[in-house]
Amino acid sequence: MPRRLLLSSLVAVLTLLGAEGAHRLWSAARPPGAYDATDTRTAMQELLNSVNQTIPMPGDVKAASFSDSSKRFEILHPFLGFDANYGPEQLLNDIGNIRHDPDAYWILILGGSVANIFGQQGTERLGELLAADPRFAGRSVRFLNYGRASFKQPQQVMMATWLFSFGIQPDAVINLDGFNEVAVSNANVAREMHPVYPAYGQWLAQVRSGDADMTSLEMLTESRRRRSELIDFTQRCLDRRLYLSSLAGGWALGRMRAERKALVAGTMDYLEHLKAGGLDPWLLGPTFAPDRDQGLQFSVANWQRSSISLAGLCAGHGVLYLHALQPTLYDEGSKPLTDQELEVSKTIVEWVEGARLGYPLLREAGETLREHGIGFVDCSMVFEDVVRPLYYDACHFTRGGNVRLAEAIAPAFLAHLP
Repeated sequence: MPRRLLLSSLVAVLTLLGAEGAHRLWSAARPPGAYDATDTRTAMQELLNSVNQTIPMPGDVKAASFSDSSKRFEILHPFLGFDANYGPEQLLNDIGNIRHDPDAYWILILGGSVANIFGQQGTERLGELLAADPRFAGRSVRFLNYGRASFKQPQQVMMATWLFSFGIQPDAVINLDGFNEVAVSNANVAREMHPVYPAYGQWLAQVRSGDADMTSLEMLTESRRRRSELIDFTQRCLDRRLYLSSLAGGWALGRMRAERKALVAGTMDYLEHLKAGGLDPWLLGPTFAPDRDQGLQFSVANWQRSSISLAGLCAGHGVLYLHALQPTLYDEGSKPLTDQELEVSKTIVEWVEGARLGYPLLREAGETLREHGIGFVDCSMVFEDVVRPLYYDACHFTRGGNVRLAEAIAPAFLAHLP
């Protein structure tokens, strides 16, 4: 009996090894090429990061620990519209950090979620490149990461004003934005909200959360359950290193992506339910005709004006300012897209439309900023020769993409440094 059991186990192992080998050969023959365990692990980690923020339940406003990314969500803010719930703790921490290291060169990062992720994954490389310049001799380069998911101008101007008012005065500001200004603003217009108002979903979730009826509570509870299950599943896959197997890693990542897609769809259903209950006009901003082209023109003009305002604010405080236009997947010609990127990037149609039509306008407006003496660098094409997958959803890219972005920002920053 033991011999038969041993033989069965051996057959099972050989069968799995054969299936694994066959799957790897099959993967290698299809785009984007051979299975890469490191890329799969990175994709799992990126997905985990992307779902760690949730819409709060009514009354669920206790600030999370800055280090506890599993309990992050957004809360109302008196000047910013909304902010991350760890914002107050981050503010106090950074005031202390600056006081304890006054000789460092402090760079404030502003923008949306792409800027936030760049602050986590791209600033190490950026710091290395800057520190190599003789002008930084004897000074460490440190960063203040205040990129916020869904932020768009003028929220970056408001954030800088808010921080400066607390005595946080960096040596430089890098504002990395562009996608939300055209994509999210376009979604606002389609939902009869003014394009300059905060992101439709985040704003509505905050100002209507106290009005939740039984259906809203059920939808939120279901969303919270699915999110928790997805986080737990993803973390287990990472802990058990399923990404080392082509079969197991590919299956697990596919399931994760399908669950995240369902989670996003559920969130949109919740927001539409809130809107169906009727909205006071003041929640939507000044009356704005739901015209896509007018909305994009207004959004780009706001982006340009806000950059001028931010540059003026920085100049008044003696702070260097650099505005960088971020790359994005749906900007035509900005990157050769893989089948994998096209599959995971399916998103809100207004986002796709806004990026496709808005980015040429942003580049044009950026050149005008440069002509008026404002530090501006167009990074929208930094991936145009990268054939490997970088994007893991409609606008966010991997650590390798953030490193490449840092290498594009560094020379522009140094060119504006006195």
